[in-house]
Amino acid sequence: MLTLRVSKNLIKQRGGKTGWAKVWGNFEKKHPKLAKWLYQIFYFFVFSMGVTIIQYLFFTFMPGILGEGLAGTEFMWPQVHMDIFGVEFTWSGLASLKGSGRR
Repeated sequence: MLTLRVSKNLIKQRGGKTGWAKVWGNFEKKHPKLAKWLYQIFYFFVFSMGVTIIQYLFFTFMPGILGEGLAGTEFMWPQVHMDIFGVEFTWSGLASLKGSGRR
């Protein structure tokens, strides 16, 4: 065990890589464009999962922090109340003006 630790410390001191870092370094040298592409996909995936977890935590705990009254408030303007087939909707009137060319 001692010789293994000593050899790992020597490798780290000399700037060498071990394990997956070594495998990835070799792959990156052989296939630089593919390695860059895979790294970007991995980074996007990890970032997206992080944002999803933060959103989950916000939407889980914010109603309790801000209060039920504020959590149930619809923030849209102007509100157009509609009743379609017996179901009540609140619709933003700005959405209808967006693509119509009217201002």
